Amino acid sequence: MVNLIELKSVGSLLNLENGIIYPKLQNGKPDMSMAVYLIEVEILDEYYKKLSVIDALHIAKSISLTKKYDTQREKVFLFEIELSRKEHRLWNERGYDIPYLENLTQYEMIALYDTEFYIEDN
Repeated sequence: MVNLIELKSVGSLLNLENGIIYPKLQNGKPDMSMAVYLIEVEILDEYYKKLSVIDALHIAKSISLTKKYDTQREKVFLFEIELSRKEHRLWNERGYDIPYLENLTQYEMIALYDTEFYIEDN
């Protein structure tokens, strides 16, 4: 059996190596008959809003491992994941309020992140 990572926030299992998502059955096993490539439009639209930060990072890792991020939509998804990671780090490590962070533009978020973590990241 392939090593699968659980995406708890969406009740699925992800194969990191090939980017296939399987619905998780009640017994905890993957539903192999419902396998879908993670960047299919229906999956991206349905899952994006439900994904936790951790699960989104698993998906981003799978995309980068499989080198399947050729479309503009996939690039936007990876950018959004990176912004979520930065927002989470600003909240978790620097104590910024989530409502404040959610009101920032993408450029303001990146600038704030770069200001807060420049020394640590370089």
